[in-house]
Amino acid sequence: MGKVKQIRDVIYGFIELDEQEQAIVNHPVFQRLRHIRQLAFTEMVYPGACHTRFEHSLGVMQMATNMYDHIMDHFADKIKGYFSFNDSQFSREKSFFRKVVRLAALLHDIGHAPFSHVGEDLMPMNQSSGKPFKHEDYSIAAIKYFFKDIIEDSQLANRFSIKVTDVTTLIDEKEAALYGQSIHLFFRQIISSQLDADRADYLLRDSLHIGVSYGHYDLPRLVNCLSVVKKESSYEDEQSGLFLAIDVKGLYVAESLVIARYQMFNQVYFHKVRRIYDYHIAEALKEIFPLIGHESKMFPPPDSEAAIISYMKMDDWSVLGAIHSNQEGEHCRRIRERCHYKRVFTTQDPPNDSDYNQIAELEKKHPVHYVDQSARTSWYKPDKQIWIMDGEKVTTLQAQSPFIKGILTEPARIVFYTVGDCESRR
Repeated sequence: MGKVKQIRDVIYGFIELDEQEQAIVNHPVFQRLRHIRQLAFTEMVYPGACHTRFEHSLGVMQMATNMYDHIMDHFADKIKGYFSFNDSQFSREKSFFRKVVRLAALLHDIGHAPFSHVGEDLMPMNQSSGKPFKHEDYSIAAIKYFFKDIIEDSQLANRFSIKVTDVTTLIDEKEAALYGQSIHLFFRQIISSQLDADRADYLLRDSLHIGVSYGHYDLPRLVNCLSVVKKESSYEDEQSGLFLAIDVKGLYVAESLVIARYQMFNQVYFHKVRRIYDYHIAEALKEIFPLIGHESKMFPPPDSEAAIISYMKMDDWSVLGAIHSNQEGEHCRRIRERCHYKRVFTTQDPPNDSDYNQIAELEKKHPVHYVDQSARTSWYKPDKQIWIMDGEKVTTLQAQSPFIKGILTEPARIVFYTVGDCESRR
């Protein structure tokens, strides 16, 4: 196994890294995550929100391992039977996929732009899909360009013969879809689903650093109540296959996980000041891009080694330096002087005639410049259910919980901001 290194973490205590994982963490591209804040400029509201994608990535690896070990300890026969493995095959696959899950979790955020999700609005169009690139596309490119040799090194990988595509398949939805109902697709749920290790980690980590109680839930109970269900498609629901689920005895921890996300998105991630700083950062990036060689005012597409190398040179530090130096840009100035646009009106989705009349009156004084869309579609996606295992019956969380069903149908909020005038707050 080689030399194991331990890193102390605020959530899990000690996180162990084998030699291969140490080689990944020591790579400059992974170390870049130390310079990308998890929550962008949320510190403008919650001063403690200065933690980074680096510690989050380590935490997701540990959380994914905890989930994986529980699943394999309690549902090995169901998994082995579903994928028709014999004992020898299953023994090999169990060790193989434990390693693949850890690597995918460790590297899942490697492609984040400066200030995390803020930069995604400046990612160029993917000509093959007709949709803008996402940070996952940059993660896939970075893994293939920078980490292929480490992942496929037979000595570091303990002779598992892991390929880089084994790892990227657990991160990339498009690659996973090519496998059909494969074991890759099943274990991808640990990396990306309503019950994934990513959100399980960031809720606790963000709430801890910010100093709020909204994101708390019973972590040991969540892991211990994980289940595996075989589900057939129906008229109401076309999803079929093997899914992660929560045993009905853990219904309340499933509720608390969703409530934690609901509260964190509405109280923290979509706080009116945090969101307007997201806007200012995105606009400031457009102001500084021409100064650093990006005339299109967009990030380079992740379609070549040169482009991904250029992209990886940018982090919060380099962008903040450019913002500090740029004396011409309005949004750079507003960030430097903490002079953000002000909220002037909040309405429900969709606005009615009375709302528009009030907005028109406001515009006579100052331009109503910015519209902030609801957090609702971000914190829970109906096409990715949380399944509840109740004996032999499989249902959804909202079917079991009237409370969750209620908050999922809550109207969206739309916040309008005005440019206005403000004095420097330095």
